[in-house]
Amino acid sequence: MRFTRQRYQSGSLTKEKRKAGPAVWIFRWRENTPDGRVNRKVVVGTVEQSPTKTAARKAAEPLRANAIADSTGGGNGFCSFVFPRGGSRVCKCLI
Repeated sequence: MRFTRQRYQSGSLTKEKRKAGPAVWIFRWRENTPDGRVNRKVVVGTVEQSPTKTAARKAAEPLRANAIADSTGGGNGFCSFVFPRGGSRVCKCLI
């Protein structure tokens, strides 16, 4: 029987250029699913909204907290993301 060590992650934050419009900050993390590991990503906001990586990291903090809760199996099973560029867009998902 093989046991794997519990891993904690902080995700990663990168800047991506767009063909049209300003560059955006992308938050990436990995989730463990019954089918294996899945890489996920979400747009945190534009470089105009968060000009520095530190500002983008603060905007991505709720996403990071959900990524850690998912990797440890904690939390209540629900998450909600508020996308800063839309303001009123909220994505609710069942983990």
